[in-house]
Amino acid sequence: MKKKGQKNYLSIFLVMIAGVLMLFFIHHQLMSLTEARQEAAALGENLSQTNVQIQSLVKLQNQAVDMQEQIDKLAQVMPEEPLEDLLIGDLQIKASSHDLQLVQVSFDQYASQKDYVEMPFNMTLEGQYLDLIYFLKDLQRGPRAVQVRGINITKVDPDLPLIKIAISACTFYTNNK
Repeated sequence: MKKKGQKNYLSIFLVMIAGVLMLFFIHHQLMSLTEARQEAAALGENLSQTNVQIQSLVKLQNQAVDMQEQIDKLAQVMPEEPLEDLLIGDLQIKASSHDLQLVQVSFDQYASQKDYVEMPFNMTLEGQYLDLIYFLKDLQRGPRAVQVRGINITKVDPDLPLIKIAISACTFYTNNK
């Protein structure tokens, strides 16, 4: 009987050791799980911050594209060179598209300013008054900045609706050199 009691104690002792070991392993696993969750939370926070940074960079990239488009438009409005031939060609196209005849274009003395150069010019057109209005609207919407400084209108023939238009204007180019 003593052997049986010792076996019972031994069995109980082994079960207790097994229980303690199981509790130790469960505790260890729970601690590992807690650490893994904390690491996952930290990685999630880092991922969120990275996503915010990526969104900011994408916005900056889009803004850079928009700014480059604006720079390109400004380069047309105020080119780096006088480009007189291009201006005359543009005036000729605009005039003929509005049934006006571009008779003459002449350039006055350029006036250098701090960041740009003024290119005063005079042009003479012939046509009808309504066509002049459309020409001036088109000139205003054109790719190059043109400042109209004066318009003188004279009747060519009292019996015809034809007028002669003398326009004093100015355009610009940058002074980056």
